[in-house]
Amino acid sequence: MMYRRDYREKVLRDRKRKALTKTIQTATAAVGKPRPTMVALPLDTKISVKEIITQTAACHGLTYGDIVGPSRYRNVVKARHEAMKIAYAVRQDMSTVQLGNQFKRDHTTILHAVGRLNKCRK
Repeated sequence: MMYRRDYREKVLRDRKRKALTKTIQTATAAVGKPRPTMVALPLDTKISVKEIITQTAACHGLTYGDIVGPSRYRNVVKARHEAMKIAYAVRQDMSTVQLGNQFKRDHTTILHAVGRLNKCRK
């Protein structure tokens, strides 16, 4: 049996998910061709880098800690690079140094991830 408060929280979560329906295609058009399985993010509001990481991790079946952690497993690295590319495309107000700090990485790692994904897409 679902109580009113639980139902209200479920409705709010569903609304938040529906707000994330615009695909990242518009934002990444300048950076490269998007993959159809990419995470959907709102383009009309500023979304935090932490939210981008969380959504990308959920899409790949990982956690936030996996993405920002030191793991070099292939599936984690691919998800991390995808999150970096999305963050680079959506948060153009942030420098690569600031993005690198959010991912607990160097700014050149952000540039490498974006360049590598663009190279793979050609």
